[in-house]
Amino acid sequence: MAPTLAGSGPFDGRVHLDTEGAGRATYNKLFCEITCGVDGAATSTSEGAIEEPAAIHLPDGRQFHGVSYRGDIEGWRRCITAACASLGREHAKIYGGALKLSEGGEVALAVCKAGYF
Repeated sequence: MAPTLAGSGPFDGRVHLDTEGAGRATYNKLFCEITCGVDGAATSTSEGAIEEPAAIHLPDGRQFHGVSYRGDIEGWRRCITAACASLGREHAKIYGGALKLSEGGEVALAVCKAGYF
Protein backbone atom coordinates (compact mmCIF):
# COMPACT_ATOMS: atom_id res chain seq x y z
CA MET A 1 0.00 0.00 0.00
CA ALA A 2 1.50 3.34 -1.04
CA PRO A 3 1.57 6.02 1.67
CA THR A 4 -0.28 9.30 1.50
CA LEU A 5 2.40 11.87 0.79
CA ALA A 6 2.51 14.63 3.36
CA GLY A 7 2.29 17.93 1.58
CA SER A 8 -0.13 16.58 -1.01
CA GLY A 9 -3.18 17.74 0.94
CA PRO A 10 -4.20 19.78 3.99
CA PHE A 11 -2.54 18.64 7.23
CA ASP A 12 -4.00 20.38 10.30
CA GLY A 13 -1.79 23.45 10.65
CA ARG A 14 1.45 21.80 9.55
CA VAL A 15 3.72 22.87 6.69
CA HIS A 16 5.69 20.30 4.75
CA LEU A 17 9.00 20.16 2.84
CA ASP A 18 10.77 17.18 1.31
CA THR A 19 14.51 16.84 1.80
CA GLU A 20 16.91 14.90 -0.39
CA GLY A 21 18.30 11.80 1.28
CA ALA A 22 19.76 8.43 0.42
CA GLY A 23 18.04 5.80 2.51
CA ARG A 24 17.00 5.40 6.15
CA ALA A 25 20.42 5.61 7.85
CA THR A 26 21.38 8.74 5.94
CA TYR A 27 17.99 10.31 6.51
CA ASN A 28 18.11 9.81 10.28
CA LYS A 29 21.39 11.75 10.35
CA LEU A 30 20.06 14.38 7.94
CA PHE A 31 16.88 14.88 9.99
CA CYS A 32 18.96 15.47 13.13
CA GLU A 33 21.22 17.95 11.32
CA ILE A 34 18.22 19.76 9.85
CA THR A 35 16.28 20.08 13.09
CA CYS A 36 19.30 20.85 15.30
CA GLY A 37 20.37 23.67 13.00
CA VAL A 38 23.60 24.39 11.19
CA ASP A 39 25.99 27.32 11.38
CA GLY A 40 24.26 30.44 10.15
CA ALA A 41 20.79 28.89 10.13
CA ALA A 42 18.01 30.56 12.01
CA THR A 43 16.46 28.16 14.48
CA SER A 44 12.79 28.09 15.25
CA THR A 45 11.37 29.62 18.40
CA SER A 46 8.27 27.48 18.90
CA GLU A 47 6.56 24.13 18.27
CA GLY A 48 8.48 21.47 16.35
CA ALA A 49 9.32 19.38 13.33
CA ILE A 50 8.75 15.68 12.68
CA GLU A 51 9.96 13.31 10.02
CA GLU A 52 7.31 11.76 7.82
CA PRO A 53 7.61 7.98 7.22
CA ALA A 54 7.09 8.28 3.45
CA ALA A 55 9.64 8.77 0.70
CA ILE A 56 9.32 9.96 -2.88
CA HIS A 57 11.58 8.06 -5.29
CA LEU A 58 12.38 10.02 -8.45
CA PRO A 59 12.99 8.29 -11.80
CA ASP A 60 16.67 9.39 -11.66
CA GLY A 61 17.20 7.43 -8.41
CA ARG A 62 17.10 10.31 -5.93
CA GLN A 63 14.91 10.03 -2.84
CA PHE A 64 13.14 12.79 -0.98
CA HIS A 65 11.94 12.36 2.60
CA GLY A 66 9.31 14.45 4.30
CA VAL A 67 9.65 16.86 7.19
CA SER A 68 6.60 18.64 8.54
CA TYR A 69 6.63 21.48 11.02
CA ARG A 70 4.37 23.95 12.78
CA GLY A 71 4.56 26.89 15.13
CA ASP A 72 7.36 29.17 13.99
CA ILE A 73 6.77 28.37 10.31
CA GLU A 74 9.33 30.83 8.94
CA GLY A 75 11.96 29.81 11.51
CA TRP A 76 11.57 26.13 10.66
CA ARG A 77 11.58 26.84 6.92
CA ARG A 78 14.80 28.86 7.22
CA CYS A 79 16.40 26.17 9.37
CA ILE A 80 15.52 23.32 6.99
CA THR A 81 16.44 25.13 3.77
CA ALA A 82 19.72 26.45 5.25
CA ALA A 83 20.64 22.96 6.46
CA CYS A 84 19.92 21.46 3.04
CA ALA A 85 22.06 24.14 1.36
CA SER A 86 24.89 23.62 3.85
CA LEU A 87 24.78 19.85 3.30
CA GLY A 88 24.55 20.10 -0.50
CA ARG A 89 21.07 18.56 -0.65
CA GLU A 90 17.99 19.80 -2.43
CA HIS A 91 14.66 20.40 -0.79
CA ALA A 92 11.33 20.27 -2.54
CA LYS A 93 7.65 20.98 -2.11
CA ILE A 94 4.60 19.33 -3.64
CA TYR A 95 2.49 21.73 -5.71
CA GLY A 96 -0.44 20.22 -7.53
CA GLY A 97 0.77 17.10 -9.27
CA ALA A 98 4.49 17.90 -9.19
CA LEU A 99 7.46 17.94 -6.87
CA LYS A 100 9.11 21.36 -7.30
CA LEU A 101 12.83 21.18 -6.53
CA SER A 102 14.84 23.91 -4.85
CA GLU A 103 17.27 24.06 -7.77
CA GLY A 104 14.43 24.95 -10.13
CA GLY A 105 13.50 21.57 -11.58
CA GLU A 106 10.12 19.93 -11.40
CA VAL A 107 9.15 16.25 -11.50
CA ALA A 108 5.60 15.02 -12.08
CA LEU A 109 4.42 12.90 -9.16
CA ALA A 110 2.88 10.49 -11.70
CA VAL A 111 6.38 9.30 -12.70
CA CYS A 112 7.62 8.98 -9.11
CA LYS A 113 7.18 6.10 -6.70
CA ALA A 114 6.01 6.61 -3.15
CA GLY A 115 7.00 4.24 -0.41
CA TYR A 116 7.76 3.90 3.26
CA PHE A 117 11.31 3.99 4.51
